[in-house]
Amino acid sequence: MTATRGSSSGRMETFPLEYARSLLQKLFLSRILMGLSLVWLISSNSEWSFYLFSIVFGFAYGGMQVLFSPLVAELFGTRSHGVILATGALAGSIGAAIGPIVAGYIFDVLGSYTIAFIICAMLAFTGLVSTLLLQKRTRS
Repeated sequence: MTATRGSSSGRMETFPLEYARSLLQKLFLSRILMGLSLVWLISSNSEWSFYLFSIVFGFAYGGMQVLFSPLVAELFGTRSHGVILATGALAGSIGAAIGPIVAGYIFDVLGSYTIAFIICAMLAFTGLVSTLLLQKRTRS
């Protein structure tokens, strides 16, 4: 429930401010928040820390979701916008389907989710690095 509130808040707060800074800067900030919240989750051992994680993670996730469509249009144009957006959504859906299975397997083998959380944090920071590599499309 808290993660849903955080995600909704992220979507509502990010959209009106979307053009206050560049879309890439907003994506970068959302990815930093997501990565740091996952690092926080690794060492969390109390109920309040899980609530704090879910709020920050939800805000970062919701912020990123609202940026994807305008960012795709800014980076690649609108000609193939739907195909590019759908491909990204498909990749995200596959990750969302496989992630819990892998995390469950890690828990079954090791008796802890710590390694799964570390992998998630590493993937989030990989996304952060990939954001740095994105460049705006120049018109010729």
